[in-house]
Amino acid sequence: MAGLRPASLPSPASLPDVNLRVGYVIKDWFFNTDNVRKHVRDSERTVLNRYGATVRKVARHSMKYRAPERKGKKGYASAPGTPPHAHARGRGDTGGLKYGPFNILYGYDPVRRSVVIGPRKKPNTGNIPSALEYGASLGNVRNTRRRKRRVGGRGIVKAEKGNRSLSGRGKRRVTGRDGETYTVTYATLKTQDMLERSNDLETMIWGPETLSSVAIAPRPYMRPAAAVVDQMLPRFWAEAQANSTYFTGLE
Repeated sequence: MAGLRPASLPSPASLPDVNLRVGYVIKDWFFNTDNVRKHVRDSERTVLNRYGATVRKVARHSMKYRAPERKGKKGYASAPGTPPHAHARGRGDTGGLKYGPFNILYGYDPVRRSVVIGPRKKPNTGNIPSALEYGASLGNVRNTRRRKRRVGGRGIVKAEKGNRSLSGRGKRRVTGRDGETYTVTYATLKTQDMLERSNDLETMIWGPETLSSVAIAPRPYMRPAAAVVDQMLPRFWAEAQANSTYFTGLE
């Protein structure tokens, strides 16, 4: 399983639907809890536990690591149709992509008598797992190219379209939302008028602070993993029935 990579995963087309719901089921119905041991026979618990662990492992290995955005250096998104990048550096790391490989959980669903697998929902992040898996159109999204400026801080005081000379202090070349190159000059914003002028220039170059609509292309990672592991289910059942005490934990 460790050798699986995005190139070996199924195409996003015609993937099986998966349940990305992770909540009370995960908290109260892990497969090593007394709740599951009391309600599920050993062979069924073994297969469901092994299935959930294997899907999680395939999903984890499908994500490539990329550096998160920090100190002005931006990470970059994965290609549409491929698994999202993972930015977490290790177990328990909450930085970067919050739904990285160490935040995928699984547990028993007593209502459906099945296993639920998916990313752990975190507060104030919206429905990001579903948006990544299926794609979405999000409204009122913060424009990441914009910065909150204030009087006394630095901001753009002059902008010219094209590759102009960079001689002089505070000059840089930036790419606007229209794909054009701008030569801008940064300086200290000493007055409210300078602050308003700087915000107007940034709006011209990068757009408003809040974008009315942003389209997110699908970057599935749970459905491709489930499609791979579905092919292993007959073997899981055969091994579980041959030895009811068989268990393999995958981390």
